[in-house]
Amino acid sequence: MADAAKVVSREVEAAAQAAVSDAAVLRALLDGVGPATQRSAVRETSSQALMLLASRSAEVLLPHWDYLAGLLNCGNGFSQYVAIYVLTDLCRVDREGRFARVFDAYVQQLDDRSLMVASHTALRAGLAAAALPELQHRIIERLEAIDRTHFDQDRKEIIKGYAIAAFDQFVEHSPERERIVAWVARQSASTCGKTRKDAIAFGKKWGRGSSGGPAAASGRAAGRGKAKEKAQ
Repeated sequence: MADAAKVVSREVEAAAQAAVSDAAVLRALLDGVGPATQRSAVRETSSQALMLLASRSAEVLLPHWDYLAGLLNCGNGFSQYVAIYVLTDLCRVDREGRFARVFDAYVQQLDDRSLMVASHTALRAGLAAAALPELQHRIIERLEAIDRTHFDQDRKEIIKGYAIAAFDQFVEHSPERERIVAWVARQSASTCGKTRKDAIAFGKKWGRGSSGGPAAASGRAAGRGKAKEKAQ
């Protein structure tokens, strides 16, 4: 499954650009990611184009929010994956609280039968938390509850790695920073090598005493204060 962050083909680029001003092209892309049986080439082009469009011109897709949100519960992992990516990008331009209204449906994807869907739900929750600070507490709670999903422990450990990446997107300015850092620190004992490695790196980046941690920030502020006194 490709995502919009990767290099896209000229066909995908052209489709995304055309969809900005051509309602018929946009409708075809939306239909192309629906749960109905589709040719794989149509699904892949439609998904990449929609995710690219969401990252560049999210406002074009806002009128289709209800359709996209409906895909979360459609039972088709491909369609759910696309909805997860597009809806979280739309959070950046939504001013009507749409994401809050589908929050429960979104976080239920953490317990989806598909590991791919659950993992990317965790990852993209970080973008939603960064865009919507009022939902951060609820997002943190759900990410910390990955152990209560139906997956076996090995898969839970994989999903936690995606959660760590999500926390990295908004921890710096979160009022619950210490809670997040503490949870991630516990993952340094994970049985998943990548999750364990990511947890350790996160602690070095954001933990107390790190270059990005609160103690370091206080030290830098104190240093600036002393420098100012000397200058006076």
